[in-house]
Amino acid sequence: MAGTPATAVSNRLSRSANACQRCRRRKQKCDLKYPRCSSCENAGVACLSYHAGKQAEVPRNYISNLETELARLKKELEELRGSVPQENGSPSNAVSPRGEVAAITPARSSSMSGLEEHFVNQQELVKSMGLVVLEPSNQPRFLGTSSGVTLAKIVMASMQCHILPTPPSPTVELGSEPVYSRQSSLPPRRAAAQIIDAYFEYRTPHYPIVDRTEVGMAIEQAYGRARSTLVHDGEMDQSLFICFMVFGIGLCGMLNAAGERPPESEGCFNSALQYLDTVLSYSKSDLDTLRTILLLAQYISLMPSRGSLWRLTGHALRVAIDIGLHWETDAILGLDPTLLNRRRRLFWAAYQFDRLLAITLGRPFGVVDPSTSVGFPNPYEERHPIAAADVHFQKIANHVAALAKLESEIKHVLYHQLRENSIAYPRPNYSIWLQSIQPRLQEWQATVPAPTSSSPRSIYSCDSWWSAVYNNALLLLHRPNPLVPQPSVESLRICFESSTRLIRDVKALQREHRIDILWVWTHRLFIAGLTLMYSIWNSEEIKAAYPVDEIVNTIHCGASTLSAITERFPGANGCRDAFETLASATMKRLLSPQNPVTLGPDLETLQHNFPSAPWTQNLQPENSIEDVFSMLSNETFSFSEMLGSNAQWAAEFVGLDQDISFEW
Repeated sequence: MAGTPATAVSNRLSRSANACQRCRRRKQKCDLKYPRCSSCENAGVACLSYHAGKQAEVPRNYISNLETELARLKKELEELRGSVPQENGSPSNAVSPRGEVAAITPARSSSMSGLEEHFVNQQELVKSMGLVVLEPSNQPRFLGTSSGVTLAKIVMASMQCHILPTPPSPTVELGSEPVYSRQSSLPPRRAAAQIIDAYFEYRTPHYPIVDRTEVGMAIEQAYGRARSTLVHDGEMDQSLFICFMVFGIGLCGMLNAAGERPPESEGCFNSALQYLDTVLSYSKSDLDTLRTILLLAQYISLMPSRGSLWRLTGHALRVAIDIGLHWETDAILGLDPTLLNRRRRLFWAAYQFDRLLAITLGRPFGVVDPSTSVGFPNPYEERHPIAAADVHFQKIANHVAALAKLESEIKHVLYHQLRENSIAYPRPNYSIWLQSIQPRLQEWQATVPAPTSSSPRSIYSCDSWWSAVYNNALLLLHRPNPLVPQPSVESLRICFESSTRLIRDVKALQREHRIDILWVWTHRLFIAGLTLMYSIWNSEEIKAAYPVDEIVNTIHCGASTLSAITERFPGANGCRDAFETLASATMKRLLSPQNPVTLGPDLETLQHNFPSAPWTQNLQPENSIEDVFSMLSNETFSFSEMLGSNAQWAAEFVGLDQDISFEW
């Protein structure tokens, strides 16, 4: 009977159980209006209920929203299946539920052969591929073993991280002790803001991978979660990963009084790694996947003992090509400006890592320049407000990327090895090309963004940094190379002057604790010193044009700077010892020109430090130093490979000081 006391009690209990959390806490009657009760509606707050399965508060219309979304995705899937021709009565599996061709998504195992059979017209095939690349969905998707999970394992292998730690418990207590060895918790908000400023002040040079809006959203979500009881989920893992990576990279630029990086930098990186598997496996888009890989590469470029930058850069470049970032069509140029800028930022970040490694280690490019057509990000075409400093730094990033393109062209023309010249792969006319590249380099130097507009703590505010990267490009152009093994006197003069300036610039950066990527500057300093000494030994005009004391002082400056870098970067030991050996012999020659300088006992030092270099195995104790530099000029490519193996990162860095400038 409807009016019995038992029924009334049952209705009252049912109403109490279904009441929203706010009404329950306030111990007031909830009218159970849907989707928000009157009390929550009037207060203008979310109407939440408790979900026992998730053990968290969720909107009262949470279930109905999921059902609506599921129905929409099913309908979209059916439409996609119907839009692709079928073969043998079975739907094609070439298109994923979010409308991407399987071969374009990273680590997909499906091939394009099925589509090729359906699309007889080749133009239609190209058109359909372009459309699916252009319209990535922001909706979550199911990922099996042939998707991002495989990519996650590949990236983890590059990170030398075979087994990732178990994800943390659902709650992250602000300022709590790290759960795992050498991990860091979230720093206090004041410290977090300071680290984020360091990241966006570019105290270490890097191309923008994330903007302040992305980091701000991640910070709000991560710190909001730290104060709540929300459970571990993919979206939250993405925010925590971004936060910890930005903290780790930002701390690399916040040196302590001893000029060393705080240990919390590595702790933040370790904390980020625990979310790597989930972040890569359940990224909402391939742009998010690429951003994840590039953030890892950004940190490892500064702390190379933590992984393989070469492998990560290769993965990043292939993901960028998979999603069509390397070539902009008219349809891509018509995208939302914010999305277009993001695509360009990520491509140029991957491009610069590839060029940095290929040029430094003497290896082939991951993608050649004629196969790319990408504009630089427009600093002004963002829909959300942008600070003047961020506009300035985007201009700087574009300018640095422009130099990377010039260096890429130099390497292609001068250092590109071919079995033989052919009609399909002709050698460019060196004289004509040289007259073209020199004015472009000079124009690049003349248009460097004003260093005074950068933050005083930014690497881009240092005139020495800009001078060093420019002179390094000049050395790449004029030093001995496979195409021009015996440079002209004018090229040797440019080499000598550029080497001198670069050595002094690196010394100034070292004195100011501005040496950021140690292995890169070790390579550049070593090459500058060798090129300077090569110019002296192979040109009487150079020796006659410059005072001996000035030359000796420059060589000593290079040796002392390289020795100072070795204290922080043990991997440079071999380069330092070889440099000192050659420098000692060069100074003997300068001070005693009438006496020939032979290797003698120094031969063992050279062969010990460069065991894989062919030119050292052909030397004898009675050989002169001229023979060494003659062999260097004839073995440029193998010497570059040798230098890459010796100037790369060591197994581990020296211990870092425990003191930092703020309380954690």
